[in-house]
Amino acid sequence: MSLVHKYHPDVFERVLGQDRAVRTLVAQLRRDVPTPLLLCGPPGVGKTTLALIVARALNCLAHEPSGSPCLVCEKCVEFDTTDRTWFFLELNAGRLGGKDAAAYLDDVARAAPFGGARRRVIFVDEAHALSREAQDNLLDVLELLGAAAIILATNRPERLTPALRSRCITVPLDPVSTPTLIAYGRDICLQEKLDFEPDALAMLASAAQGQVRDFLLKLDEVSAQGRVTVVAAAAAVDGCGRCRRRSRVGGHCGDCADPTVGDGVGGRVRRVGDVGRTAWREGRGRAGCVGVCGAACGGSRRAVSDERRLSRGIAAGCR
Repeated sequence: MSLVHKYHPDVFERVLGQDRAVRTLVAQLRRDVPTPLLLCGPPGVGKTTLALIVARALNCLAHEPSGSPCLVCEKCVEFDTTDRTWFFLELNAGRLGGKDAAAYLDDVARAAPFGGARRRVIFVDEAHALSREAQDNLLDVLELLGAAAIILATNRPERLTPALRSRCITVPLDPVSTPTLIAYGRDICLQEKLDFEPDALAMLASAAQGQVRDFLLKLDEVSAQGRVTVVAAAAAVDGCGRCRRRSRVGGHCGDCADPTVGDGVGGRVRRVGDVGRTAWREGRGRAGCVGVCGAACGGSRRAVSDERRLSRGIAAGCR
């Protein structure tokens, strides 16, 4: 099983780096008011994951105090063992798009739950891909007080009409910080009994640009080789630890080119030092700061600029 599937959250507490969004969703669940939700955020940060948890929670018979589904009641078990579309219908607006999209959504929103579901969630991903006419026609659907709960998701909220946005409760999702991803990767490596180099995790976390899914995919790719190493991580991110573009100049892409950095393993180690410093600075002064050494230091450790330490691959973010 891939790491993406194995570590896919099924309760709110396991969603990484989205505390603000979780609080908003739990508050709405407790109010039990069928107001449409609009999840806004970049790809790979948990929009579909949160929609799935909401769908499970709406059908759960014994919620946890946190608002999460219990995972053991009859409905929670059915959510995983029966046809999930009874509880959760996912639609891609990029495929719907046209003027018939709203008519189709109207039909499925008005349909009563079936197959034992208490409440059905209709999840419309890439909502910004709906045509303007479809968005206008969707307004009446969003005002239905039927059995279905409607959740829209987008990474381009500016392309939604003001009228459509006004019908929804907006739930913003943020890119996950690099120190948080490093700590998450370290925990996974420990659970999976994987040997890892902390600087390799720093490189993968920086390249993921706040996207948990991308981070796990790259970590899965690198760990398949038996160890999570700097060399394997550099290959997985196309040799550039500062961005996700293919390297072209001195081990970096044109935008990240550094004339002092050479190709090969030595250059990669230097680049990891830069990534480590960036990761440390993002967490500096915050409780729970995790440097590239993998230790929680509370942001109290000093940055290291000594070139010899960088060239040896020693953690650059902490001392």
